[in-house]
Amino acid sequence: MKTTKEGNLTARMRAGVTSLIIACLFTMLFASVAQAATKLVLPVGGKKTVSVKGVSLKKAKWSSSKKAVATVTSKGAITGRKAGKAKITAKVGKKSYVWSVTVKKLKISTNKAALSKGGSLKLSLKGLSASTKVSWKSSNKSVATVSSKGTVKAQGSGSAKIRAKYCGKTYTCKVTVNESVRLSASALTISPGGSYTLTLYGASGGIAWSTSSHSVATVDAGGKITAVSAGTARIAAIYGNDTYVCTVTVKDPSTTTTIQKKKVTVTTIKPVNGTTSTEVTTSSGSSVTTNSSGRVIYPSGSKENKVYRILMGFKSKYPEGMNFTNADYRTWVGGIYRGGYGCAGFCFELSDACFAPNLANMRTSNLTNGLRPGDIIRLDYNSHSVIVTEVYEDEVVVAEANYNSSVHWGRHITFDEIKRTGTNVITRYEESSEASIKGLMEIIDTLPDLY
Repeated sequence: MKTTKEGNLTARMRAGVTSLIIACLFTMLFASVAQAATKLVLPVGGKKTVSVKGVSLKKAKWSSSKKAVATVTSKGAITGRKAGKAKITAKVGKKSYVWSVTVKKLKISTNKAALSKGGSLKLSLKGLSASTKVSWKSSNKSVATVSSKGTVKAQGSGSAKIRAKYCGKTYTCKVTVNESVRLSASALTISPGGSYTLTLYGASGGIAWSTSSHSVATVDAGGKITAVSAGTARIAAIYGNDTYVCTVTVKDPSTTTTIQKKKVTVTTIKPVNGTTSTEVTTSSGSSVTTNSSGRVIYPSGSKENKVYRILMGFKSKYPEGMNFTNADYRTWVGGIYRGGYGCAGFCFELSDACFAPNLANMRTSNLTNGLRPGDIIRLDYNSHSVIVTEVYEDEVVVAEANYNSSVHWGRHITFDEIKRTGTNVITRYEESSEASIKGLMEIIDTLPDLY
C-alpha cells in the first residue's frame, strides 16, 4: 500500500509529464507554421505571389517597409518597383510573417552568341544565385536546345532565341549556330583609323589574336582590328590547334582621283502591295562610275547621293560606340515589318529618314546585284541587319547597331560574305502609290517585328 507521501510524488510526476507533452505538442504545432521563404529576389518590374505553408493568408494585413522599392497587394502579390531592399509583412492575428525582398536590375549573361554545331554555352541571369529556379525555353529546338539550368546545346545551323523567364520578366539571347568554327570575315578593307571587331564563331574562349604587320593593322585580345596605315596585314585567330586568318587591306579612298567608267547590274524588284515579294528582274544597261579604289560614284543630284548625306547626318545622333541593343525598339513605315529591335530598329529608323513614305521590297536571291546606299542587308544567317552607306565593286560599307551592343560605322563587307551568310536585301528606291501606302497603314499593326 502506497503512503500519502508516495501518492503525492506520483501525482506530481504525472502532472509534469502531462505538461511536457502539452509543451511538445504546442512547439510541434507552431513549428509547422513556418513561412516558405524569408528571402526573395525580384527583378525590377517582376511579380511574385508569396504564401506560407499551412497558413491561410486570406485575411492577412499586408504592408511594405519601402513602397518605392516593392509593393504588395491584398492577395500577397509582390511587385519590384526599383532596385533596393524592402520588407514585406503579412500579419495574421497576432503572428507576422516577413519576407526580405531585394529588387535588382537583372540581365542575361549574354544577349547574343555564336556556336558551332555540337557546341554548348552556359547562360544565366546576372544577379541571381545558381540555385534560383528560372524557366528556360528555345524558340527553335532544331537549332539549339536549353536545359532547365540554362545550358544551351547547338543542334543544327540557323538561329534561335533562348528565353529565360523569371517572376514574369523575360530575358532573351539570340543564338546563331554554324556548322563549324569560322571567322566572321575572311577579308576586310578598312580606312586608316577605322576599326572592325572579328568574331570567331563556334569558339568558346581561349582565342589568341595576332597581326603580321603592326604598322598596317593591330589587333587586341578581343579581336578588335585597328587600321594604322596603307598596306596589307594578316590577322590570325589561334584556337586550339587551328589558325583562322582574315586578310586586312588598309587604304585611304581620299587619295584616289582617277575616274573610270564601269558597267554594273541594276536590279529592279516588282512590288506586291508591300509584301515580301521575291520577284526579281535585272538588266545591265545602266552605267555608273567608280574611282580607282572601286567606290561607285553617283551623279551629284542623284537619289543615292541624297540618301548618303542623310545617313551621314545620323553620325551625330548615333556616334561610334554608342550603346544600342535589343532593348531599343523603332517603328517602321516601310511595310513587311511593323518595327524592329536592336540592329533592325536602327536600320529601320535610318531607312524611314531616307525613303518614307516609300514601301519596301525584299529579295532573297541575287543579293549583291545593284546594291545602293540605304539598302538593308540581312546577314549572319538571318540574325543581323546592316544598312548600306557606300558601294564598291566587290564590297559595301555599312552602318549598324547592336554590334557588340553598340553603334558602328564604316565596316566593309565583301560580296562573298553577303552571298555566304546573307538571307535577304530590302530596298525602297521605287516610288509607292498613295493607294499602296494607305493599304499598308490599315494593316501595319498586324505585321511582325524584326530582331
